[in-house]
Amino acid sequence: MKEIEAKLTYIDRAQLTGILKQLGCTKRESVGLKDIYYSPDGDRMDNVKTILRIREITGKPTELTYKGPCPKDKGVWERTEITTEISSPNEMQEILNNLRMNLIKTNETAREYWELDDLEIVFMDFIKPQKL
Repeated sequence: MKEIEAKLTYIDRAQLTGILKQLGCTKRESVGLKDIYYSPDGDRMDNVKTILRIREITGKPTELTYKGPCPKDKGVWERTEITTEISSPNEMQEILNNLRMNLIKTNETAREYWELDDLEIVFMDFIKPQKL
């Protein structure tokens, strides 16, 4: 699957969600996430090409995602993403550590998902950004 992503900032979330409703967008869900990022080729998010992410989602199965290299054009990313469910995030971390993958960072976020047709809009609030 290909993901195209643009990160934008806003001032007034209530005003923006009002505009989304006027455009026909609907709020799909709100969830809590814990993301743990690893890479074989760098030690910071700004110097890696390939990322492996373990994602724990409130009330859902844990996922392992491969994110391939991504060219960035005017703040828009496009990259290959492959995701599969895993039964044990701790054992997956142990596997990645034994493979000598670099632990890049851990984030905890609250996310609110909105959608219109095949467009997904996500509001993300960082709960615990931890930089290693």
